[in-house]
Amino acid sequence: MSFLPVDNPTAPYWLQGAGWDSHRVFRSTSELPKTARVVIIGAGMTGMSCAFHLTENGVKDVCVVEARGISEGASGRNAGHLWASTGYVTAPTVEQVAKFGMREVEKMQNFEIENINLMKNFIQKYDVKDADLMDTGGLHFAVDQEQLKDLTDYYQRMEQLGLNADGHMVFWGSRLAKINSCCPKAQGGIYYRRVGQARPAYVVFKLCDLVHQRGGNVQTQTKVTKVSKQRSGGNKYVVHTNRGDIECEHVVYASNAFTSGLLPELKDIIVPTRGQMIVTSPLKNFELPMNLWINRGYEYLNQRPDGRLCAGGMRWKADGKESGVFDDSQVNKKVGEALRTMLVDYFPALRNEKFTIDYEWTGVMAFSPDDNPLVGRWRDNEWIAAGFTGYGMPRTFHSGKYIADSICGKLKSDQIMKFYDPHRFDDAEYAKNKSKL
Repeated sequence: MSFLPVDNPTAPYWLQGAGWDSHRVFRSTSELPKTARVVIIGAGMTGMSCAFHLTENGVKDVCVVEARGISEGASGRNAGHLWASTGYVTAPTVEQVAKFGMREVEKMQNFEIENINLMKNFIQKYDVKDADLMDTGGLHFAVDQEQLKDLTDYYQRMEQLGLNADGHMVFWGSRLAKINSCCPKAQGGIYYRRVGQARPAYVVFKLCDLVHQRGGNVQTQTKVTKVSKQRSGGNKYVVHTNRGDIECEHVVYASNAFTSGLLPELKDIIVPTRGQMIVTSPLKNFELPMNLWINRGYEYLNQRPDGRLCAGGMRWKADGKESGVFDDSQVNKKVGEALRTMLVDYFPALRNEKFTIDYEWTGVMAFSPDDNPLVGRWRDNEWIAAGFTGYGMPRTFHSGKYIADSICGKLKSDQIMKFYDPHRFDDAEYAKNKSKL
């Protein structure tokens, strides 16, 4: 499948205000550079973090190309959750523990924790007030006995693996779950201490500004159509765009759902999957104590400082669960209706609130067979960080740094993430057993 992001995407809540106005069209130079040491494809959290950390390592000859505006892909279309706890979706299976070992399991959990720490430190150091960073805690709760059994089994597995040694997860019965979810249907759930929320696009805007100020080149509204090797041989590449070509030594695919358009061999490994969000008008008499996950993570909510509820999920209501759909220029009517019904069904207190749906949009996630991203060297001097499976916020900032450190030769052997190895699916048996798509 060959595809590019559509030109007229839906307008998300996160891309509003002066920050977005100055980053929708952002070009460090009026003309596309002819050469660069590193070309990064994608100006979301991963790509801009990679560029920023390259400049931190003294590499300024970097060019970021983006088909749309800064953070106009998944990084500007998500739910704003910072859920770094090796959550239900990404919990290692028995087969993965056997294949990779417990040390790698611990490294995966620490990678997510470090991701949040890196992002928090960046926001504080550069005073990114518009990021709206908050520590909220999070509750993944069940609304029926089947969901509760799944959560109980997951919690016990995390305990057995030693991944809750610091007590960052606490199992709550129905009373605490009902109180903290505001949902009378709650049967019980898991409270996570290491959960917060942020306005991710404004973090990406600041990364972009710093890369530009340090001499990096950022080019939005520039579609990459192909990457090829130079005919003269060696490990030099040509990145072909609708505005011209760029010769470079390294290429980074930070293009998430659209990666297989450039690397078709990954079409069955990185699969675009459309998600949908709604945001209400500010609520006066309803307050969520924390971020929420429901129904195995298929639904999720948080509340903004001004009282707005952000709710997403319900893609299982659509034919094919929106798998393979990369058109975010429209919303799915069935999904939208289900999200609206969910609000008043799960949270009956909202029936006494007068509110409107002020924003509704879609965004394209990138699902992998084992729910983990592909982060590392793809081949020669081609690098990849994509396939975050709707769980990008706890991983993308660090993934950008990971690729930058790899290019600069700073990544130590004990820091290599086997769970994220882009070639792990070369093992046919593993690929077969891990297929969840």
